Amino acid sequence: MSAARSTPQEPVYIRESGMELGPFDPDNMYQVEKSEYYKNKNGLKKCESIVLHQEKVFYIELKSTVPNSKKCEKRYLEFLNEIKDKIIGSVKMLAFAQLGNPAYSELGKNLQNCSNRKFLFLLLVPDFPDKYLQGLTDALSKSIKESNFLFWCGKKRCHIRVGNSDTAKKYELLSKHDKLRNESQKERKPR
Repeated sequence: MSAARSTPQEPVYIRESGMELGPFDPDNMYQVEKSEYYKNKNGLKKCESIVLHQEKVFYIELKSTVPNSKKCEKRYLEFLNEIKDKIIGSVKMLAFAQLGNPAYSELGKNLQNCSNRKFLFLLLVPDFPDKYLQGLTDALSKSIKESNFLFWCGKKRCHIRVGNSDTAKKYELLSKHDKLRNESQKERKPR
């Protein structure tokens, strides 16, 4: 991506973990996982993409499954830490890019100055049962709060949400081409 664009670019879709999100205007995106600047930064965790959508900055991470906390608590806690690290890493990446590091040229022009926006950290698990969403949101929120990270980015501006394909539809993130997810869904079964 470049900072200045003279011709319209093709819309961008995010395809991951059995979901398709989009279309998104490239000017409203930072395709974090495709960042050339951060490609060789070992150990830096990052989410799929950062998207300016509905006047909010969405940090989007997609996963196909979530470990069962009752069957393997250790793996579940590792999962929460992984997501927490991806959120924190992505916020830092966007902040450093906005401050002018070489990744600045990869930002969509509408993300180059979005410091006054609200942030939504959104973990999407396509078929995750509705009845478990709040519990996972609470656990992820607790993990992030324990890191004191929300103090750094502003508690009132940062929101954390775990959702499924219905959540993606609610936020108008789900691609109209994702027929599998747009059809009426059968009741989800716990894993």
